[in-house]
Amino acid sequence: MQERSEQRFYSKLKDTFVGEKIKGDSGYVNLMNLRQTYFEKIEPYIREKVNKKISSDGVREELYDKLYTFFDAYLNETGTVFFANTQIHKNLYERVYSDRDDVSLFWKTKNLYYVKSEALYDDLETEIDGITFKFDASSIKHAKGNEKKQLEFHLAGVKDSTVTFKPRYAEQNSYDRIKQYLGGKFTTTALQNYLYDNFPNIQHPNIKTVTNELDHELFTKTDFKSIISVREINDAVGTVAVEFAPYKIEHIIKYFEEKE
Repeated sequence: MQERSEQRFYSKLKDTFVGEKIKGDSGYVNLMNLRQTYFEKIEPYIREKVNKKISSDGVREELYDKLYTFFDAYLNETGTVFFANTQIHKNLYERVYSDRDDVSLFWKTKNLYYVKSEALYDDLETEIDGITFKFDASSIKHAKGNEKKQLEFHLAGVKDSTVTFKPRYAEQNSYDRIKQYLGGKFTTTALQNYLYDNFPNIQHPNIKTVTNELDHELFTKTDFKSIISVREINDAVGTVAVEFAPYKIEHIIKYFEEKE
């Protein structure tokens, strides 16, 4: 049976380098999945190395206690080396002045480095007044760098008493690649009209249309322009996804009213 300090250390180690399992469409998600795979391979190696240093049960408990204290105090939730949980009495600040030197600027995180952090979203399902609301987080494309983006909730499905939303960060439609695929010299307005008139039957191998099983014909051409999502997918063939996904409150309300 593992001692308490040993259990705490490996639990802290996993929380630091793996954390919660997340979904989404971005390099950040791929990185986190790689970290999970790496941790599964490196944990047995760490256990083996630590066990070689242990000569008695007393030393075992003391060693794991020190390991846990270090990870708890000096690494933050992203795995960054940081004075994350250190008390004032530990006196980690640099000396501000001496008898010979003038006062100099100093800071607690000197010589450390920064790792971006952001909110992580997972699937959610809840029921209100007999209606089930599902939130599918698999389409979230995580922000790059320090981008500040607004989260939108796109209507992705209505079936029986279940309503499904896809949370996404807001981003502008990208029309350059789809204009190239369709061959015509479209203005943006002309392209939007073309998409409305031909959606979802747009004939091109690199254009993927997604209806979300919603009836787009309930909306006028003017409404359609602000509802349709045109996203370039960074895959091997350069796919463009054209998706019908209302996210504004007035459009979602209109959809339910028209469907009654």
